[in-house]
Amino acid sequence: MTTDVEAATPAAYIAQVRGRIQPSHMYYRQPNGWITAEAATFIERAKFSERGWTPLPQYGRFDMAHVWAADNPLATLFQFGGAKELPLEQIIQMGFYYNPPVVPVCGQAVTERHNHMRECYIGARPVVFPQLQGVDIEGPFPCRFCDLEGRGPLPTREALRNHESVAHKAELGSGRTGEALGEKIVSGLQTQQSQQVEEPAPVEEFDPLAVFAAAGIKLMPWQVAKLREHGINVDIEVEAG
Repeated sequence: MTTDVEAATPAAYIAQVRGRIQPSHMYYRQPNGWITAEAATFIERAKFSERGWTPLPQYGRFDMAHVWAADNPLATLFQFGGAKELPLEQIIQMGFYYNPPVVPVCGQAVTERHNHMRECYIGARPVVFPQLQGVDIEGPFPCRFCDLEGRGPLPTREALRNHESVAHKAELGSGRTGEALGEKIVSGLQTQQSQQVEEPAPVEEFDPLAVFAAAGIKLMPWQVAKLREHGINVDIEVEAG
């Protein structure tokens, strides 16, 4: 039980006030159908309504001032059966069609009174999107230059192009240069091979006696005899003796 002195302290007062603060965020449907998490204050709701956003209060409120919540902005929606709300385009763009998230099964949203812990995931399973039933989706698309270090492939071709153009700008440039050089080398070799087939170079007949004569070498009589034994007609000057 809190005494009057304890209740008068700033810490106790803040703790009591916090217990009455409502979570700060809720879900909205944008005009294009995408679901997003934004502030749930009266002023913010009015501002979003002017933009044509539709509030989704059936999925409750939650706090975003937490690292986990910031990294998993749609988790509370999925916790309370809202996976069916996402349009197919959003599911594809976020990569949920091949890597569905696993969300807590504790039945509580992230608030000042609750942060998800390991126990919240006991028995958790990947989210099922009924929108994907019977739909054939092209992808995902792995990066040509890296394995993304656990990040996995990209969900769309556009995302792949954006990734490679930013993260692998140097490799992409050198890769194109290498491909161009490779094509020229292959083309040059093919041209040379074609010329060799169409216009074979003449093969000069080897004449060993002409080599001797050009070198000013005079053969001995016994050397000439050996050459004639092998069918080589020798008609050159020989050394006497």
